[in-house]
Amino acid sequence: MWNQFLCVLLFGTAVVGQLPPLPTSKVTLKVVDENGNAVPDAIVNFGFSEAHPKWGGGIGVSVKTVTDDTGSASGSGYSSETVGCDVHKDGYYDGGPSHIEFKDAVLGRWQPWNPVYKVVLKKILNPIPMYAKHVRIVVPAFDQPIGFDLAAADWVKPFGRGTTSDLVFTMSHTLNGPMDFSATLLLAFTNGEDGLQVVPKNLKQDQGWSRLTFPRNAPEAGYNHSWTTTLTRVPGKFKEEHVDGMGYFFRVRTTATDNGEIKSANYGKIAGDISIVGAAIEHPGIAFTYYFNPTGTTNLEFDPTKNLLKNLEFLEQVQTP
Repeated sequence: MWNQFLCVLLFGTAVVGQLPPLPTSKVTLKVVDENGNAVPDAIVNFGFSEAHPKWGGGIGVSVKTVTDDTGSASGSGYSSETVGCDVHKDGYYDGGPSHIEFKDAVLGRWQPWNPVYKVVLKKILNPIPMYAKHVRIVVPAFDQPIGFDLAAADWVKPFGRGTTSDLVFTMSHTLNGPMDFSATLLLAFTNGEDGLQVVPKNLKQDQGWSRLTFPRNAPEAGYNHSWTTTLTRVPGKFKEEHVDGMGYFFRVRTTATDNGEIKSANYGKIAGDISIVGAAIEHPGIAFTYYFNPTGTTNLEFDPTKNLLKNLEFLEQVQTP
């Protein structure tokens, strides 16, 4: 009886365990392709909430609709400050608005009422088989260059099964204790025209997110021949370097003329950081996610159903294009 009275006193309802009713919100999407053309008949899923969420969370309420001939679709329902949303259409990569968020509610409605968010759906053009893997591997020796074979997904002999040094890593490591250590990782390349470059951050937040985050093709120029990162912890201080971008393009197995003109090369991408892991223990390693196109083209649109690496563990499998 006391709990029911408290709920009435605080919330004006006699339903035990329920929060006050949520405000309602309305959102409209404008879905276009990469050329700015409207995308009709795309399936839009909005994620709203039940009207009276219970203590500890509420039940999500999905509202499904489709875009009209102008690429527009609207949804409304009870919601917290944020609303989830994704867009799907056959022949396109799934996408959605970057972030739908409200700040103020007036008379039971989130403001602004019915904001319009632009979503750019990217077409599935030419996904290809590639070597792709989430790598987490111990560095077998310090202070010496060790090659990593992208097609074998392993260190080169005698440390692994690889035969071609596509990426050449050198790690130095100092360990004085679990809170006092330092590791530096140098990445270099075998051929003079091999290298990598940072993929700039996607700053077009007004276009929403896409399952295809990277550009479809690697650039043919602008590669740096070496790269380094450091992870350091001393008492009271921790420092770890991160890529200032979405990841990296790389070019390996390059052959060139005497004047530097590229005759052949293999291209790929690394999603996110190349990270030093386990620097606080005796045998640290590295972690990165790579895609390697062996065909000699710049195409980096990966088909996750056609990974050229077989028998990968679940945590090693790459499911994004």
